[in-house]
Amino acid sequence: MNNFAIIKRSSALVVEIMSHYIKNATHRKQTIHDKVMQLKVLAEVLANYGGILAKVSQLLFMEHIDSELFDECKPYSRDKTHEDFVKLLAETDTFNNIIVDTSIYKSGSVGQLYKGIYNTPDETTEVVIKTQYTGLRLQFDHDLALLKLVSKYLYSFVSVDVEKEIIKQIYDELDYDLELKNQKEHKDMWETNENIIIPRVFEEISSNTIMVSEFIDGLSLSVFNSQSTPDEKNNIGKLLCEFIFTGIFKHKRFYSDIHYGNFLVKNKSKLCIMDFGSIVELDNVIVKDLINLYYSMLNENKELFYQTISEIGIATEFKDGNAKEYIYEFFRHQFEPLVNPSFRFTEDWLDIVNTKNEYYTDDWLLPPKYTLFNRIYHGLYAILTRLEIETNLCAIMRDIVEEAANENI
Repeated sequence: MNNFAIIKRSSALVVEIMSHYIKNATHRKQTIHDKVMQLKVLAEVLANYGGILAKVSQLLFMEHIDSELFDECKPYSRDKTHEDFVKLLAETDTFNNIIVDTSIYKSGSVGQLYKGIYNTPDETTEVVIKTQYTGLRLQFDHDLALLKLVSKYLYSFVSVDVEKEIIKQIYDELDYDLELKNQKEHKDMWETNENIIIPRVFEEISSNTIMVSEFIDGLSLSVFNSQSTPDEKNNIGKLLCEFIFTGIFKHKRFYSDIHYGNFLVKNKSKLCIMDFGSIVELDNVIVKDLINLYYSMLNENKELFYQTISEIGIATEFKDGNAKEYIYEFFRHQFEPLVNPSFRFTEDWLDIVNTKNEYYTDDWLLPPKYTLFNRIYHGLYAILTRLEIETNLCAIMRDIVEEAANENI
């Protein structure tokens, strides 16, 4: 994309955001509700521009995650990337041992996929080749500067520290070397679990803009959801929770990119996880705080709860007694699937979880290290609700947390 095209695209984006902002602007002090409404508008606008902006939209999206919305993001520079990839195949010997199907298999937010057969003296493997969109990093540099301007003068949703964390996480998705490292680590973590599949990566034929990994033949979550029994769905829901929460509490790795497009189901019984570009590394302090937060909810221990949210930095003072009680009840709703053995996911419950009383929440703070944990509520819970999960997640969660606590984190 040349400079003129970049300027034209950025100008169109500014005009669209400004028109939405002016239409919804208010001269009174903004409430949480006002900000959420503006955030939703911003997310919808960004989604329409594809590429990395669609990825930002995924991070911002505050409503239910629709099963079709994130199966595939709108492609960026599809034709130019395809042209460059075909040229690379012809001019280098990197892929001499791969029979590549040069038709585009899928388009994602940061790259597009091709299928191939990788032949070595020891084996033949069906693979997926992910190539990053041509010029995406330069495009993102321009988009980022624009989004910073929008955030500073129009929306001001997050602190500087939180903004930096979000930016780092998005840039990480452009680093295929980092993604390959993350995927290899998770492959090792889950090697002994036959029901959770992490595709193998081929480091010797990958690079910082091309990543080759094992092809897994499975159903997308949306297709699986339409074709499976309640028991099959419950099993996949349990595996999804096991993967996410074991990662957090045992491995200190939070898989934050939780949306429909990143999961497949093999043989209606095994969960396959893809796309490891957005992994949040956690330290011992955060994991310990999360353990305490979980136990405060499980045991209905209000003293431990208030002590923990104070140490985390979410809230230390309250407007009144009602505000203090409200934050406890709010977290009780958020943790209910993990502490209530007979819990059932429903759309009505999800609506309650995603609703806040702005009078009580205006003073809450979002600590930088906790920025992407909203993907539990707006990602994982939305998927489990769509699958209509009815199973005891409490038992799974309790075992995971107890094991972590016993390791004296």
